Amino acid sequence: EFSDEAITYLESENDKLQVEAECLLERQYIATQFNEILKEMGYNLLGQKANSINKDTFYTNRLYSYENGNVASVTFSSSGQISIEIGSVDNVSREPSKQEAIKQVKSMEKLCEDLPEIEERLAERGIVLKQRIAMQPACEEVAQIFNGKDYNIKVEKEEYIPIQKELVMYMEDEQWL
Repeated sequence: EFSDEAITYLESENDKLQVEAECLLERQYIATQFNEILKEMGYNLLGQKANSINKDTFYTNRLYSYENGNVASVTFSSSGQISIEIGSVDNVSREPSKQEAIKQVKSMEKLCEDLPEIEERLAERGIVLKQRIAMQPACEEVAQIFNGKDYNIKVEKEEYIPIQKELVMYMEDEQWL
């Protein structure tokens, strides 16, 4: 038989786990819907990576094909934030050339035009963004190159790391558990 203190503790832990499970399901739903919307709009998933800062802080980054040979990098954080950036992909870490930066600016401007449609489609699926933050204007100074070696690049069939699995994993000795 359990003491009253033990029962209270177990009930409290159960409540915490239920809240965490609800958050996981919500983030999974949002990520899945986001992926489907981008696919409908002609973005193709190219690759992804998942990183863990610690047991409680992690993110998933997905690269989608975009226009002008550029990619849209979509990051889903464990806190529920989503960010989208434009860049190019290479097999090395480097700064973009002037020509690449100019092409990226045009894609950044196109992404800004796409955002209202993305938000509208999310709203149709019951997902309403609480806050939108524009970090930088479209300019050559924020152009970037993503190192393709950092991503699990998709070869034939579309597979992406489900958010629910990421949320319960953490990095230990370079191996996902």
